Amino acid sequence: MAQVNNGTAKISVLKQALRSCRGAFYATAVFSFFINLLMFVQPLYMLQVYDRVLVSRSEQTLVLLTVIAAGMLLLMALLELVRSRVLVRVGAHLDRQLSLRVFRAVFDPANRKAGVGPQALQDLNTVREFLTGAGFISFCDAPWTPIFLVIAFAIHPWLGVLSVVAMIILVILAVLNEISTRETLRDAGKMQGAASQYAQNSMRSAEALQAMGMMPGIAARWSRKHGRMLELQALASDRAGLIVGLSKFTRIFVQVLVLGLGAYLSIENLITGGMIIACSIILGRALQPVEMVIGQWKFLINARAAYGRLNEALSAVPQDHSTMALPRPEGRLVAERMIAMQPGTQIAILKGVSFALEPGEVLGVIGPSAAGKSTWPAL
Repeated sequence: MAQVNNGTAKISVLKQALRSCRGAFYATAVFSFFINLLMFVQPLYMLQVYDRVLVSRSEQTLVLLTVIAAGMLLLMALLELVRSRVLVRVGAHLDRQLSLRVFRAVFDPANRKAGVGPQALQDLNTVREFLTGAGFISFCDAPWTPIFLVIAFAIHPWLGVLSVVAMIILVILAVLNEISTRETLRDAGKMQGAASQYAQNSMRSAEALQAMGMMPGIAARWSRKHGRMLELQALASDRAGLIVGLSKFTRIFVQVLVLGLGAYLSIENLITGGMIIACSIILGRALQPVEMVIGQWKFLINARAAYGRLNEALSAVPQDHSTMALPRPEGRLVAERMIAMQPGTQIAILKGVSFALEPGEVLGVIGPSAAGKSTWPAL
């Protein structure tokens, strides 16, 4: 099994690679903390402009507030740039650790019985792209949603209740998105793997299939598998698209309701005009991570399925192959009583083969069909 002993626990190769990036993930969380903290710049700026600048009509205060806000927003942009660069390098690090190993596992005939196929390479790309893209960032920003809600409650309880109701609706939509697409996307992934594996198996005998006129039938069979995969993906995308549309409508409409409710509270002298704009911005910031999570849910499901398949594939392959230390080559080749057989069989194709070649000599192999000529290069 491709697992690493760590005391009494066994850690898979994939988990070990992810653990080696823990420092970068922690750094991403720290950057996300300050980025979300700086998101309060805009509502605080609007609050000061409406409640202080417009009342005092002080141009100097307006200029000073604008300069401070610009500096804070520039800092937030720089932090987002650094966070993105860190995640890109995490993806490159994971690729360096796993890509060559997955590539060798795919092309090792001994691993075919373990179910390791070309899909493993695509699974590695899927996991890496999720960890370095908007999907992972949205999950880093999601824990800040309750803090924005607390601030909405601090402005006025009614505004907080409206925000919580909107949050519950979005969470329900996210759960519906998961339920409606999970099975379909899983079946689509299986069908994609089956189509890819069928194509790879057919390519090994492409010349023979072409000579026998079997390519139209092979192409039709692959097309049916591929078409079924496209149908399942389209069905899942349609369902997810409907829920994403509903979630976007909910978020925008709730922001409209916040403005209306804020206007009513302002008429009743319960909050100021600046609080209306500030609460609208804060609510938008609170709901944005949830909406992003819903929008990235499909990629999360695909990445989770890819992670499971990749972990199983790497766990089915030995971590290290034992090798024999060879002396420095001298140009002389000697073979004594060699035996060759197909993996997984007990019938020898060649046996008892012995020969010797001096430097500069060439050996040619001739014989009838299926005599084992193609096996010689592997020897």
